[in-house]
Amino acid sequence: MVGNSVVVAGATGATGRELMGRLLADERLHRIHLLTRSMTPWCDNPKVIEHHWAPVPAPSGQKVTLKRIELPASLERLALDEPVTALFCCLGTTLAQAGSKAAFRALDLDAVVALGQWAKKHGVGTMHVISSKGANPQRRAFYLRCKGEMERALMDLELPSLYLYRPSLLARPQPRFGEHLGERILNLLTCLPGSAHWRPVPVARLAAVMVERAREAKAGVHCIESGQLWDEKGSGAAE
Repeated sequence: MVGNSVVVAGATGATGRELMGRLLADERLHRIHLLTRSMTPWCDNPKVIEHHWAPVPAPSGQKVTLKRIELPASLERLALDEPVTALFCCLGTTLAQAGSKAAFRALDLDAVVALGQWAKKHGVGTMHVISSKGANPQRRAFYLRCKGEMERALMDLELPSLYLYRPSLLARPQPRFGEHLGERILNLLTCLPGSAHWRPVPVARLAAVMVERAREAKAGVHCIESGQLWDEKGSGAAE
């Protein structure tokens, strides 16, 4: 069971939106705390309480974007008056969106680890984090190395229960630039023997598996590889 109260970071992203739909439909869940930089479509839902991140002043002439959000400092002020059974982290960006490697690390590594530290401090039962296929702190590729460092840092926290989801390319309703072509190529490649694990994962399926695992959360660290996401029941996840 997910529990009576959960926290979601990154709810307005593609996977986060799918996750929210499932959490809001769960009658056993009475409270969803959203960590968000602005008002969300669910702000009037009686189940939802929004906690807005504090923006950092941007340099002159620069827009305030995700990379200018000071999540760790905001978490220091976040104290909930009820126990939280699960924290879902759907944070993630691209190098192009972040604007620099430092900005990418700030969100995909530092902010995620800060959430893990908050979960540890406040006794959250289980943490669910979207990582990436091939994540490894020893990788030469910056993206996969950053994801691997994030995973290692979370493991070092020794949380009661940690689930790391490692999908291949995520299939979104509205793909980011270049993702549609990548999805088509990977779908073609999966016809080759031994390459099914590269099959793109629809965000609806990933969200469904995250909720399913939260309902049956077990102690320890659990790495859910891309191929396993297709093997899960997924509670009716879209194919």
